[in-house]
Amino acid sequence: MHWPLRRRKPLQLPSDSLQSLLSALKSRLQTADVADSNLEASIILEHVTGLDRTSLLRDIRRPVSASELNAAAGLLQRRLEGEPVQYVVGKGWFYGREFYVDSRVLIPRPETELLIGLSLDRGLRSLPGSPELKVVDVGTGSGGLAVTAALENPGAQVVATDLSLDALRVARCNCVLHGVAGRVELVATDGLTGISDRFNLILANPPYVPTDEIARLQREVRDFEPRLALDGGDDGLGIVRRLLPQCTDLLVAGGWLLIELACGQALSVSALLTESGTWSEVSVVQDLVGVDRVVCARRAAR
Repeated sequence: MHWPLRRRKPLQLPSDSLQSLLSALKSRLQTADVADSNLEASIILEHVTGLDRTSLLRDIRRPVSASELNAAAGLLQRRLEGEPVQYVVGKGWFYGREFYVDSRVLIPRPETELLIGLSLDRGLRSLPGSPELKVVDVGTGSGGLAVTAALENPGAQVVATDLSLDALRVARCNCVLHGVAGRVELVATDGLTGISDRFNLILANPPYVPTDEIARLQREVRDFEPRLALDGGDDGLGIVRRLLPQCTDLLVAGGWLLIELACGQALSVSALLTESGTWSEVSVVQDLVGVDRVVCARRAAR
């Protein structure tokens, strides 16, 4: 016996005005327990209309076109099924700039911006406009750190590495988007393997989630973001342990390593660096919610 196919009933959304559509989007997202339903509704509506926040407010009473309504319904459905809004609209935000993102890369996180802020005080702005400044972004993903480093110091030479060729393709898109494709070298490698240059600054946001904790992550992360960029091994520090000796070899004397970590990992990594005897000025910096987020270490004189 053949049962008839059950087609999903299309979402019904109002078309009388952008304001009513925005309200409907907020309501649907709120009902689905989306934490920031107001912001995400605005992101979806801005995307389908092509309007920025100011223009949307100006035109909020105009009718919704059929194409806008269909697009909004499709994006809302994807979001209600758990897909992060950044993937739904194909954009994320990092250090005040817009980046292209999709499921090949992690979504840029606000806490990772801390690496840029710290790097400005530890070398990124110390040689303004000088080609002597060399920076490497390990595990670049969407390229947020590498692109931002290049933009914050137009004279810096930047290398960005990633094991994922798919991630590097996304990073290339963002290098082109921000006009730094000629100044950011993208390298497919595991960590810093095969890299022979010496650097003044190493930025690293490696996979650091313990393997057995991945299943307990929120579904937007667990089911949609790339596992390769999340899984840090049994205790979350497997990749970090392999990376630290490479950083020791490739940093110039006095150069800085800034590495982002998960909650509870900073003290262990600080101890590894201190015990090696090749690092000085090892410190831990908290993020805005008080988590020990970044370990900073300076390469001692050789």
